Amino acid sequence: MLLNLKPAVSATPLTDSDIPASIARDTEVSAAIASHTNATDPHPIYLTQPEGDSRYRQTGVALADSDIPASIARDTEVTAAITSHTAAVDPHPIYLTQAEGDARYLNTGGGSGIAATVAISEIENALRQRFKSNIFAETHYLSSAGDGSFPNSASNGGFTYPRAEIDRPGILGMSTGSNAAGFVSAATGMGNNSSPLLLDDGDIRYFAIVKIPVLRDATNDFIIEVGFQSAGTSIGLDAVCFIYDSASPNWQCHTRTNGDLAVFISGVTVTANQWFEMSISVIDGSAIFTINNINVLTTSQKLPLGTRMVGAGIDIRKIGGTTGRDILVDYQSVEQIFNDSQNGGTIAVLSRQLTDADIPAVIARDTEVTAVIASHTAAVDPHPQYLRFKKIEFTTGSTQGAITTTTHGLTQSRIAGFSAMIKIDLSNSAGFAPLVSPGGLVGIPGYNYSVNLDLNNIFCRLVAGDSANIMNRPIIVTIFYSS
Repeated sequence: MLLNLKPAVSATPLTDSDIPASIARDTEVSAAIASHTNATDPHPIYLTQPEGDSRYRQTGVALADSDIPASIARDTEVTAAITSHTAAVDPHPIYLTQAEGDARYLNTGGGSGIAATVAISEIENALRQRFKSNIFAETHYLSSAGDGSFPNSASNGGFTYPRAEIDRPGILGMSTGSNAAGFVSAATGMGNNSSPLLLDDGDIRYFAIVKIPVLRDATNDFIIEVGFQSAGTSIGLDAVCFIYDSASPNWQCHTRTNGDLAVFISGVTVTANQWFEMSISVIDGSAIFTINNINVLTTSQKLPLGTRMVGAGIDIRKIGGTTGRDILVDYQSVEQIFNDSQNGGTIAVLSRQLTDADIPAVIARDTEVTAVIASHTAAVDPHPQYLRFKKIEFTTGSTQGAITTTTHGLTQSRIAGFSAMIKIDLSNSAGFAPLVSPGGLVGIPGYNYSVNLDLNNIFCRLVAGDSANIMNRPIIVTIFYSS
């Protein structure tokens, strides 16, 4: 609509009523301008000067210490750190100091050959040590036959069986069975009846990792032997071994030569369900016994040296009671370094400095070793023959028959197997014990469940009407997979 504010024929001036209400009057405009002018912050999207001053540091104001985040080191802190590092006796323990390097290696003197300051006899001795023959055998029980089918033997109802635990995928179980004279033994890959050992022919070391689930008592008594021993009496005519029997609640160290026995009681108590790392080394006519990397005995008494021959392994024999008793073995190994080279060869006397041509081609040079290490380090999976494992924990259902699930995040085709356990005693802060494996506690109602995996998930199903004791409990699933 158009409004002619200046009619062509009219002598009457416009009045306020002639002007539409939508057009602002002078008073309204003045009031709006005054309100805008008097507002404290008429444009809140912009910063006022006080707001800008409080938000930013003015260009003419120097930084104060309080302006710098605490995570940024001050000069004094940097100086103190450098001073501490410089003053440290050995600030980089992963590297050798010059003194450590001199003690560990022959000094080349910085030249192209071995320096004249190194005695020829030292070089001969170093080469002789390099070409000593040595033998090594280990048993890790990652398959039912062990590693290389190392021999086990049993009598009077004794038997062996495979086991596995979290972080210990291969375990040999050795049980006496219910016979009061049950017996079972497990030898290493050498030092058995068909391949005995001489403890006086070089340096020799035996190592084992063992656990005893239930200790002996007056009703069900047994003897355990770990180490070097020969056939004969209860610990053999010749022995250098650990013993657990009625003589002490501690591990004992026995040495015996042709039946002449010496017994030493260690300060380490045999504890049920504890893994013990045990080693025996026979070096220069002395036997060194260690438990969990602590030396418990060094002795030269009653050692079966000379031509006395022994085996190496573990055995358990029942001497009373009809309830089976066990020992679990996670690992065994024997290593022997002979006194002299075993191939009948001789080492020529050196009368000049060694050059690269003097060193056999089969011995790797620095560049070859560096290249191999670099290649191994750079490999995405340098050990594809080993299985990896992933441990996943979640909670069982709150009702019998309930199914709980969680993702495993693995490629199904690479999964080799899995194990599952439920913790049923939440008051036990020492660990997940007792544990219930899939299928529940045999013959005891209220503990029945199953676990299965699909392409993406893990499912835990509590059996309806038979799982009252394992509701709302932590469940651990360990998945073994290839890379």
